[in-house]
Amino acid sequence: MTVRDYHRPTELKTAAELLRTGARPLLLGPRPPLEIEAEAVVDLIQLGLSYIREEADGLHIGALTPLQEIATSPLAQARANGILSQAAELSAHLGLRHIATLGGALLSNDGPPEVRLVLYTLNAHIAFLDTADAEISLAAWQENPAGQAPNRIRLPNSSLRISGALERIARTPKDQAILAAAVAISSNGPHIPRVCVAIGPNPNIYLDITRGEEPVMNAAQLTNALAELIHAKSNASSDYLASADYRREMAVVLAERAAIRAYHSLKTNNP
Repeated sequence: MTVRDYHRPTELKTAAELLRTGARPLLLGPRPPLEIEAEAVVDLIQLGLSYIREEADGLHIGALTPLQEIATSPLAQARANGILSQAAELSAHLGLRHIATLGGALLSNDGPPEVRLVLYTLNAHIAFLDTADAEISLAAWQENPAGQAPNRIRLPNSSLRISGALERIARTPKDQAILAAAVAISSNGPHIPRVCVAIGPNPNIYLDITRGEEPVMNAAQLTNALAELIHAKSNASSDYLASADYRREMAVVLAERAAIRAYHSLKTNNP
């Protein structure tokens, strides 16, 4: 670890000013770097960014909230079949989950993908330290991830019932995922207005399917529609873990499994 300047501000404004000078936020993710090379780092520990709370506009989670708190939070477990809690638990082993943070998971491009995938399907919005009162959707941020430090994530409230499911494949059940897929299905009873799908890493596929007031499709129609869209968008490449062909095929398989689980959960609770 080579760092020339270390800062631990107590105010968001001071932290934002330091980050604008090029300092690096100290946000530990589920896959910590072996070395940190930075002229200056900003430790955010004293900014009060570790919390999970329900507010009028949705569930707010601070950027420094440990993944273990998300894994065990009743508030997180109550949303979309608890897929965010499941994603947090799968991101790292127990000891690391106590120090790895939500913000670190979002900024970790080569780390476990589950948390980012689930947040996309739940229509998460992100606020940054230098624009704490303004938000953008996580989907919009992922298209152009600027070097900003996250302040919080908000999961908006919805009048629809949201059923989610997460599927993954790894060398062992607790190993980092070779590929994962998250699906969230929104329902108002007789209709499914929206289906969100996120797959990654390699290929990284994000689908937001708005269906309006069409009748509920059955599970076979849903998976067939997803397979066609995923094949059209898949741009997988081979690496030491899996071939491109394997990744393309497993992207469809995992998304179908997650979609079927989420769909059947809706049917069970809305017969």
